[in-house]
Amino acid sequence: MGNYLEWTPIGSRDNMYSGTFDGQGHKITGLYFDDASAEYVGLFGCSDGRIKNVGVVGSYFNGKGYVGGVCGVNHGTIVNCYNTSTVNGVFYVGGISGYNRDRKIENCYNTGAISASNYVAGGIVGYNCFATVNNCFSSGEVTAPDRAGGVCGFNDISTISNCYYNSKLFKGDAVGKSSGSTEENVSAKTATQFTSGEVAYLLSNGVTDGTQVWYQTLGTDGYPTLDNTHGTVYYNASYPGCVGAPGTPTYKYENVAGSEELPPHNFVDGICTICGAEQHIVIIEADMHAEGFVLGANTAADCQAELNTSDMYVKIKNINGVALTDTDLVGTGATITYYNRTTNAEIKTVTVVLYGDVNGDGLVDSTDKDTVMLKAVGAAEIENVWFSLAADANRDGAVDAFDASQISYNYAKNRVNKQ
Repeated sequence: MGNYLEWTPIGSRDNMYSGTFDGQGHKITGLYFDDASAEYVGLFGCSDGRIKNVGVVGSYFNGKGYVGGVCGVNHGTIVNCYNTSTVNGVFYVGGISGYNRDRKIENCYNTGAISASNYVAGGIVGYNCFATVNNCFSSGEVTAPDRAGGVCGFNDISTISNCYYNSKLFKGDAVGKSSGSTEENVSAKTATQFTSGEVAYLLSNGVTDGTQVWYQTLGTDGYPTLDNTHGTVYYNASYPGCVGAPGTPTYKYENVAGSEELPPHNFVDGICTICGAEQHIVIIEADMHAEGFVLGANTAADCQAELNTSDMYVKIKNINGVALTDTDLVGTGATITYYNRTTNAEIKTVTVVLYGDVNGDGLVDSTDKDTVMLKAVGAAEIENVWFSLAADANRDGAVDAFDASQISYNYAKNRVNKQ
């Protein structure tokens, strides 16, 4: 038997296991059972108790009937368990349980080869009778001349929901035969759908807050796992457009949560190149209220405190699209986006023009004066549209020496932030 351990299944038809077995996430390796006349075969032979949080790995089970990787016959519950071992028999053979009656199997998976030489074999359960199977998958070969199923061989007056199997390894149907039963969201998935994270996301019912059972590190794991040290699978949307015209999204399974915000406008000279929306401008004067706050105390925290209301809140980014910290100054080219406080929907985005601040640092100082003077005498250009607007410090429609003088006057009189 090599490194196998000859195994006697726990519990029998006449003396069923009735306790709670909690494997605490451990796996049991190298069990060996080979008796072609035996029934009630597996880690457990027959149970009406609770079996949870255990894996059966690298083992071999061969019997006559009622053969399962975790339990031959289950009259109790099997939760958060898996099998990667070979399971053979003549009838009623399953990756998790050969025969599941009256109770449930939930959050389990099988990747072992399952075979019945006569009838009824399933990736998860062979014969499911008056019972339920939920949130399970099989990614292993299943063979039987009669009633073989990727998930269940024979589903008899029972319910199976949210269960999947690998169509590359088993070409038949999810359920070999169904009688008076319900199968909901029980289907084949390709190997690509398994590796992509789709199956993990479906098994988790879209839950991604850390309370889910299923995980998968994409690019490493070929199928979902019960091990919470692996990655959470998110289903992220990517929009080709902007907040004004999002377009049709594409979706991708990823291990990092995507942003819930729609893409921003792409403004060029005040017009969004995607949806054509005009960009609103907040004109901020050195000594006057504008949009509810006064420059001279123009940190991001100050501005947010003035603009936030019970109905709305704002987020502020600099001209390069980087979110400002509380102590950063709000200068020309910064954007202020308003959101509905209840729905988080974007209301509008405005761009700041601070007269005299022609480099976007939130200060009106000698550097700005020199830049405007060079522009006034034709020795330099101010190409950024927002800086050009800010350069017209006296708002007469022209950028000239009078604007440079106005800038000098403002910062000399401490009417704006000074360096």
